[in-house]
Amino acid sequence: MKKNAYPLISIVIAHWNAGNRTVTCLDQIRRWSYETKNLDVLVVDNGSTDGSAQALLKHVELLQKNGLSIRYYRFDKHPGLTASLTASLNLIDKRSKFLLRLDNDVDLNLDALSLMVDIMQKEPDVGVVGPRLVYTNSPNKLNGGAVWINPWGGKNKIGDSSEPVKCDTLLGAAMLFRVQALQELGRWFDPKLYLFAEEPELCWQLRDRGYITLYLPQAVGRHDTAQSTGQHSALSEYLNYRNHTIVYSKMFSTFVNIFRNINLFPRVLIRCWRRKDFIPMIGFMDGLIAHPLNDNWWQESIKSKTFRRP
Repeated sequence: MKKNAYPLISIVIAHWNAGNRTVTCLDQIRRWSYETKNLDVLVVDNGSTDGSAQALLKHVELLQKNGLSIRYYRFDKHPGLTASLTASLNLIDKRSKFLLRLDNDVDLNLDALSLMVDIMQKEPDVGVVGPRLVYTNSPNKLNGGAVWINPWGGKNKIGDSSEPVKCDTLLGAAMLFRVQALQELGRWFDPKLYLFAEEPELCWQLRDRGYITLYLPQAVGRHDTAQSTGQHSALSEYLNYRNHTIVYSKMFSTFVNIFRNINLFPRVLIRCWRRKDFIPMIGFMDGLIAHPLNDNWWQESIKSKTFRRP
């Protein structure tokens, strides 16, 4: 990308009880090939209680002194990841053409952002683009690629490629959005989801408005995340099943959803029976009836770290 072709990009990084992880994430930005002067960085602290906020704020102030356009915004309490990200739309630089969601456990290659911006500028119908993500500890293992959703209840296809490819959705840990597309939608991620399934919901909404979701394997990042789903908390399991069931029900016809849910029910039941843990089934059933969540339940759940049905 020619230097005079760099548009202004906003970057939103969510932080919550992450220790020094966000500090490490911020330090990568100044090493990127993208012009630092054309970056607008926003750190959103979702009410951290682990003592990390003070050190993070000091690091933000240091980066400001070193010439990086970066701001720190703190919520008094955790509003949910999707709500905090959507609220950040009102806090980014109004001149930004593109918006990068970057999780604090992702380390992008030096040219990754430049490559994503370059293809977005060449292809105006691309609403969102994502990089090839591999595991930090297993760089030969794909963590996030192109995702095609199976409408009939089978496993979604997660694929890699050598060339850019259109897909249904991407892994939310690193996604570059066209701000104009989000403005047309009137929001970023659905705040009612709190956590999980926000990526397919948004990509589907943008698709309905004529925008393409694109996987760009030439842009690469490393994701420092747990590889075992067995390490997910009970709250994560519940929200994962509930939210995906709700989101997919909006995507497909009534006939497809009936078939999908009949197909999924025994599989979820068998999974629960083998693990002697019925939280996935509770989440699945709550998704079928779109059982509502509320802020009091959310605050109690993340504070106690135990699961209680809303």
